[in-house]
Amino acid sequence: EFFALCKLIGRAELATDPSYSTSFERYRNQGELEEPIASWAAKQERMDAFHELQAAGVTAAPVYTQADMFEGPQLQAREMWQDVTLTMTGT
Repeated sequence: EFFALCKLIGRAELATDPSYSTSFERYRNQGELEEPIASWAAKQERMDAFHELQAAGVTAAPVYTQADMFEGPQLQAREMWQDVTLTMTGT
C-alpha cells in the first residue's frame, strides 16, 4: 500500500527510500512523510481522494465532520435523523 500511495502522490522514490522501508521506519520518520502526503491531499477533493486511493489499492476512507454526517445521503436514506417531540417539555 505504501508503494501505491507514493506512486499516486507522485513521489514513487519514497517507496524505495531506506528511511521508509518498513512500517516501523515509516512511523519513526512520519514527520518527513507528512509533508508530501499532506501536500497531495490538500489539492484533492475529499471524495476524489478517497476514490483515487481505493482504486490504487490503498485502504482509505473519507473523514466526515458532524455536519457531513447530518447531510450524508446514506444516513438520511436510513432515516437516522428523525424529529421527535419530547412530551415533558413540549419541544
